[in-house]
Amino acid sequence: MMEKIVLELKGVACLDLETMTAPKQQIVCSRSFGMRISDLPSLQEAISFYTTRAAEKLRRQRSVAGSISVFLQTSPHQPKAPQYAPSLSITLPVSTDDTSQLIKAALWGLKRIYRPEFRYQKAGVMLAELTAKAAVQQCLFSATTRMDQSESRMAALDGINRKMGKNILRYALEGVTQNWKMRSGNKSPCYITSWKEIAVARC
Repeated sequence: MMEKIVLELKGVACLDLETMTAPKQQIVCSRSFGMRISDLPSLQEAISFYTTRAAEKLRRQRSVAGSISVFLQTSPHQPKAPQYAPSLSITLPVSTDDTSQLIKAALWGLKRIYRPEFRYQKAGVMLAELTAKAAVQQCLFSATTRMDQSESRMAALDGINRKMGKNILRYALEGVTQNWKMRSGNKSPCYITSWKEIAVARC
């Protein structure tokens, strides 16, 4: 490693430049909650929000998912409290990148692993069995018109959010206040990823 660093400093390239990033084989979206929650409506909001974010990443790399997994987790930092960390994988009838279909499957799985007696610290979803959208095999009994409408709807949703700002359009299932969201008041500024938070030097 040290030899590579020395050569790089001398202008000798040791690593090939990747012009294209390989598509991800799995997409996971998961966060810790700002507070412990145990009610189903809050978990449904969180799972819907995470599924929406994962679906956006899925469409960005022009892929579709063949399955979605849902998982919950209590706090591992409270060993005396009851522990519960379930997960469930749902195989989709047809691979898709439609947010509404993915949310529907995710909420179906959530209801089957949810237990009200636990206080959850974290939840998330994982999209798997990813394939290129151009190569997906459609169901024989699926309506072509419905699939075209889904594609147009997702393209419009992504286009408006890119142009007008993140989350300008979103599903009502994601909630409005989202009191369960992770607290980020003490996070470091995004110096290298946000123009609004770029460091300013004064002399």
